[in-house]
Amino acid sequence: MGTGYSKTGFSTEGFEILFNNDAKWKKTRGLATKINSFIEDGFFHEYCELNKRATVRGNEDTRNIFEDSHDGTIEFTEKLLAKALWNMKILTLPDGKGCLRLLDYEFPLRATGNDRGIGEVDLLGLTDGGALTIVELKYLKEKPENQKRSPSPSDSPLFALVEALRYSVFIKKNMKFIKEELASKKSENENDQRWVGEIKNNKSSIILMANERWWQYWQNPPAKSTRNAMGEWENDFDLLLEAIWNKLGIRTECYAINDYSGKDLSWKEGNKPFLKSDPQLRTCIFG
Repeated sequence: MGTGYSKTGFSTEGFEILFNNDAKWKKTRGLATKINSFIEDGFFHEYCELNKRATVRGNEDTRNIFEDSHDGTIEFTEKLLAKALWNMKILTLPDGKGCLRLLDYEFPLRATGNDRGIGEVDLLGLTDGGALTIVELKYLKEKPENQKRSPSPSDSPLFALVEALRYSVFIKKNMKFIKEELASKKSENENDQRWVGEIKNNKSSIILMANERWWQYWQNPPAKSTRNAMGEWENDFDLLLEAIWNKLGIRTECYAINDYSGKDLSWKEGNKPFLKSDPQLRTCIFG
């Protein structure tokens, strides 16, 4: 491996904000307060420290990126939705923002098998403008007929943002490697529209994408007590995204997609999942 902690691998120890996977960022209670304190708690300091310690790929045997196929699951989950989107190759962004070409699904970030707790990018895309884009995907299932209570999300918008931000550091540190692999893919697949374009910015952008039902829960939850517990978080979240853009140059867009389920899938090309209709992305406005 090139640089970083090549002998021991990456450890999440000491990153109480970016790698806090417990209820601190996930749950509804106090969401507005948590968003307000996110920067004051030391986010930017941790982001800079992660930039120093993030591992970089070298010549070690690691999981390949930009694979031609991915094994999946039959149950309709976030992973299955991500795979179905990836099989579509190209998404049309709303508001005339062009297209997002989906390069990989479950994009691996570990440099070696010794790295721990980094995670994988749900979808990695490239915009028409050349921005390598981290797509953090969330999905909330519909209420089963035999249950009285609707399901609730396990992750909050703030936690989705935290996941994408920590991924962005590893993407940035490995941008040279990613560009080389992308160029190789383009030369091997000249007629494949997935591989049109090039990365023009060394900083990635972020898309937080979830189905309508997921966003509806966070903006208009089924119980008034839930809304009271989370607080009026939307404007604070918008201000946080603006602060991250101003400080780090990382732009975050939030999009809603259809409430897909298993009936919206078709299986073809060797039993690969595809969506029967193109996703109609909608921009989420918080301010």
